[in-house]
Amino acid sequence: MSRRSAVTSADREAFIKAQIISVHKALNKNEVPLKQKHVRVLIVGTHKEKSSSVFWNTISRIQLEKNPVLTWKFCHLLHKLIRDGHKKVLEESTRYTQRIVQLGNFWQHLHTSGYGLSNTSYCRLLVSRIEFHKRNATIPGSLQLSEAQISKMVNADVNHSFELSIEMLDQMDDLLNLQTTVFNAMDVVRWSSLVPQGQCLLAPLILVILDTSKFYDYLVKIIFKLHEQLPPDALSGHRERFSGIFRKMKKFYEEAANLQYFKYLVSIPTLPSLAPNFLQASDLDTYQSPQAYLHGDSVSESDTPPDGRSIDESLVDVSEPQTVQQEETAQSSEDPRDMLIDALRRDVDDARFNNERLMNEARSRIEQYENRLLQMKHENDHYKQSVDELKDELERIRAANAESERQAVDEARLQDVERKAQSSEQNFQKMKSAYANLRQEHIEALTKLSNAQKDLAASESERINKEEAIRTMERKMAEAEREKSLVEEKARGAACSVDDLQGQLAQCQVDIEVLNKTIEDMKENSAKEVSELKDKNEQLQIKVDEVNRQRTILEEQARTATSSAGDLGTQLSAKILEIAALSEQLERTKQNSIKEREELNAKIEEIEMRLREVEREKNLVEEKAANASAAAEQLEAQLAIKVQEIVGLNERLDALKVSSTAEVELMALKIDQLELRNAESERQKAMAEKDAKENAKNADEFRTQLIQCNANIDDLMKASCCVSLVPYWRLLLKARK
Repeated sequence: MSRRSAVTSADREAFIKAQIISVHKALNKNEVPLKQKHVRVLIVGTHKEKSSSVFWNTISRIQLEKNPVLTWKFCHLLHKLIRDGHKKVLEESTRYTQRIVQLGNFWQHLHTSGYGLSNTSYCRLLVSRIEFHKRNATIPGSLQLSEAQISKMVNADVNHSFELSIEMLDQMDDLLNLQTTVFNAMDVVRWSSLVPQGQCLLAPLILVILDTSKFYDYLVKIIFKLHEQLPPDALSGHRERFSGIFRKMKKFYEEAANLQYFKYLVSIPTLPSLAPNFLQASDLDTYQSPQAYLHGDSVSESDTPPDGRSIDESLVDVSEPQTVQQEETAQSSEDPRDMLIDALRRDVDDARFNNERLMNEARSRIEQYENRLLQMKHENDHYKQSVDELKDELERIRAANAESERQAVDEARLQDVERKAQSSEQNFQKMKSAYANLRQEHIEALTKLSNAQKDLAASESERINKEEAIRTMERKMAEAEREKSLVEEKARGAACSVDDLQGQLAQCQVDIEVLNKTIEDMKENSAKEVSELKDKNEQLQIKVDEVNRQRTILEEQARTATSSAGDLGTQLSAKILEIAALSEQLERTKQNSIKEREELNAKIEEIEMRLREVEREKNLVEEKAANASAAAEQLEAQLAIKVQEIVGLNERLDALKVSSTAEVELMALKIDQLELRNAESERQKAMAEKDAKENAKNADEFRTQLIQCNANIDDLMKASCCVSLVPYWRLLLKARK
């Protein structure tokens, strides 16, 4: 028993070592497809071990993030194990889905290589595939189902069939997205399917072809069955998704069939031109399942035939050596039932495995024969069509020969006619060439004559135009002379108006001086009168004070002396009479001051009237000055227009200089005269501008003087009013007191 355990442990160590070596050899950085011999060793190992623990333990110690090619080969290898490995591979792979998701996310940002997005898409496909088999445990990883299993799946509960169809559509989307990503990467990096790099990237698409053909077959049958159980409106989404998948799948199969790499590895089915019509149940009777299969086990995906070592490694030797069995039989004679049970179990497992393998091989062979039969039918139809085309071509050739025989008789007759026609054609060509030469010479002569006439007419019209231009210039010069005389007259008129304005301004200045003298005299008289009034007021004030003092004295004397009351009464009456006389004198003084004030107001009104007249005269002078400046501006504008006209005339004269030297000399003399006149007009313009500036300056000075006069008059009015009114009001207030 110990010897058996030792042998078993040694075999297991060798088995594990072989598995680890195969994993490391399969997953390398070389951009070549997976070696089939390494893949077969790993697949057989999962069946022998009934587990994929060795594979996953080895993968956990490999850093797949080092190189995108490692990740790509790992995904390809895992896909093969899911399809062809033991059924435990799917169950045990569910624990590593998070690792696969992280691996896909790691490469999703790599755009510089063809493997970045491809790795992400492949990892997403594998995770979805593992979860699909987890939810649908009855469907194996190889997707190989017997007719009974297919019938059971199709005739299952309608809800289950509905959900299963959606999941299969999702699987088809993931598979087709992977092939789209791979072909896009091939276009980006410009790899061919004949180089190892391109084959490494295209190798997983063989499994995609096998999987899509199976999913397509199951989907068609399930959706037809659903249309029998559910209304068509409820399945419109299924039909739309299936139509899109059908178009993508057909395009994928056509592109893959054109690649040389797939021709010797996999048989690619041909899809019909139109998708099945699920609304018509009769289409299911004419439906043919697409058959995709590998061409043989002896052909590897890298186009390298397997060697003897790989064949030996692929064989599963589940039986132990005969000597070991004899020793075990001798040592275990004590318990033959256990030995028998173990032997029967091994036989049952071996028989089951062999039966499954034989069934798969038989099924693949049958599918291969059916496809070959269909291919031969298509070839036969093609050959029949080719034969019909050849018959039609033979009939056309016979008809052409008969026609050629009939035409041979007419060729001799045609030759004579052709010779005669050629001779007549030659004569005709000679006559035609002679006529053409004569006609060309005649046309040239007519052309020269017409050109000469045109030149003569052009020179005549040019001469007339020049004479007209000279006459126009003379008229413009005369107009310029007239305008110049008008400008001179206006300038003289403006000068006369300026002289008149200057005379008026001098007269205004004289009037202002007279007014100033009058105002000064009035100031002196008013000052004298004010001083006299002040003296009179002071005298009156003294008298009033004296009267008040005497009255107080008299009152005291009246209170103290009663005996002299009569005398005092007489004196008091006398004093009262004196006070009345003084009051009358004060009234007369007030009246005189009022009269003087009225006279002063009249004089002020007269001065104001004179000032208003001076203001009107000033406004008239300003208006005349403005008119003079406006006239000067008009003169300037007219002079500018004349200058522009002279410039235009100069330009025309320059143009005429080029045409004729004599005319240039004449125009030069005229231009000199015009320049002299222009200089004279410029000088006159400058003088007019100078006069206008002087007039404006004089007007400004006169305006300043008028403003000063107004200010002086205002000051005089204020002073006279204050001087004349304030003392009288003071006297009145004192008198009232």
